[in-house]
Amino acid sequence: MQALAHALDKRGIIDLCYRGLAVPAVADISPADKIFHNPNLKDYDYNLKLAARILDEAGYRMIRPGVRGDPQGHPIVFELTTPTGNPTSDQICAIYKQDLAKLGITVNYRPLEFITLVKKLDSSFDWDCVLIGFTGTIEPNNAANFLRSSGNLHVWNPSQPRPATAWEGEIDRLLDEGTRIMDPQQRAPYYWRIQRILHDQLPIIETVREIGYVAYRASLENFDETTWGMYKPEWTQFRR
Repeated sequence: MQALAHALDKRGIIDLCYRGLAVPAVADISPADKIFHNPNLKDYDYNLKLAARILDEAGYRMIRPGVRGDPQGHPIVFELTTPTGNPTSDQICAIYKQDLAKLGITVNYRPLEFITLVKKLDSSFDWDCVLIGFTGTIEPNNAANFLRSSGNLHVWNPSQPRPATAWEGEIDRLLDEGTRIMDPQQRAPYYWRIQRILHDQLPIIETVREIGYVAYRASLENFDETTWGMYKPEWTQFRR
């Protein structure tokens, strides 16, 4: 997975897909969450030579020109999908497909209707790789259904009766312990550790975070737009 992370050209995605109005994403918690975001994580740099070396050392070598195979000689091929109707997602997938092709990896890209894709994610589990966004809130434990090994949104291995790996078990434990502490500053290290585990184990590869701007008239009072939506929208009114 480290090789695939090094093959994701986040800067190219930002420039070509977002016209510069995005930043690389390093963790599942946004930097806008000043308490719970782990600022100590170093992103995986875009480096196809390093990605190729990692694959070679793991036994995934070129079996013929332009085709990389597994240790048994089978070509590496997988399907990539995303919900239909999003030109930006189409562009991101096209960029990733091109770069993986340079490594000898074949990607079959096929966007799907959202409902069909959701059924694959939470029912049939018939998918290889999905580009999709998960919404978040200022409270990190709200993502427990995604992070916990028994969660049905734990997409890389959902609804486990028990953690399949030691690191998934550690995340479960950190979630349990983090919910018992009320002080946000004392809770933060638990969620920082979870982000570190996800960063190192790479069950998911973070892409980019779009930068958004909001314009409003000066006569609009108590308008407080945040990363997670409007704060106290019932307070908003136009000044007479």
